[in-house]
Amino acid sequence: MFNAAWLRHSEFRAGALDALGAAPGLAAWGLMTGVAMMNSGLSTFEALLMGVTTTPEPQLAQQAYLAGNCGVTWVS
Repeated sequence: MFNAAWLRHSEFRAGALDALGAAPGLAAWGLMTGVAMMNSGLSTFEALLMGVTTTPEPQLAQQAYLAGNCGVTWVS
C-alpha cells in the first residue's frame, strides 16, 4: 500500500522527475481519448471509468464498436 516514506526516497523523486517529461503528452492523449469516448455516445461516468480501467490503445479500438452500436466487446 501507500507509504509516505516513499515520497522522501531519493530514487522515487528521481523517477517522478523523469516521468514529468512525459506528462504533457499523456495529458494530451487522455484528452483526445476522452473526447473520442464522449463523441461515441458514452456518458461522462462511463468515459471516466473506461479511462481509469484500461490502457488508451484498447479505448480507441473500442470506439468503432461503440459508435456502430455493436455493444461492448473485449479488446485487449
